Amino acid sequence: MPRPKKPIATLPPLVSPRERELLDDLELIKREGIIITVAGFAKRNGYANKSALRHFPVLRRELSLYVAQFSAPSQRRDVPLAVKYLESQIERQNRVIDRLKRQIKVIPQLKSKIAELEQQEKEYSKQENVLRGMLSTVISFLSESDFAKARDLSARLEEQAKALLEDKKRAD
Repeated sequence: MPRPKKPIATLPPLVSPRERELLDDLELIKREGIIITVAGFAKRNGYANKSALRHFPVLRRELSLYVAQFSAPSQRRDVPLAVKYLESQIERQNRVIDRLKRQIKVIPQLKSKIAELEQQEKEYSKQENVLRGMLSTVISFLSESDFAKARDLSARLEEQAKALLEDKKRAD
């Protein structure tokens, strides 16, 4: 026959002296009716953050019950998924609108840059025409003198002019 089990006495949890001090401070806060958070309680008692209270199970339970009295019930839990979806779409559209507004600010700057480049192109084309005229003048002047030298100079000047024009085309 099995041996009968001894009745287990429900003993209160063991409370360390430091936990007793913290519980006394919590009682003081309760009597004064101070609204406090877990992190605020931890800082009030010299701890950097609420994770330092993990060593005090009784205090954590009592403190969480006290703090829960003052916390407002969450309104977000009752929001249907369709509403959440629409809210996220609105946020996404607002981000797109902000991005497009930033791009719109860049357009006038780009238009002024285009106008400036077109003006430079006109100046380069005028310079090119002037250089061609000067080159043809030099060639005609040289061709009227010694023909052998003129042909040689003319060929070299043509090559240099073509090289300059090709370099200009590559730069554009």
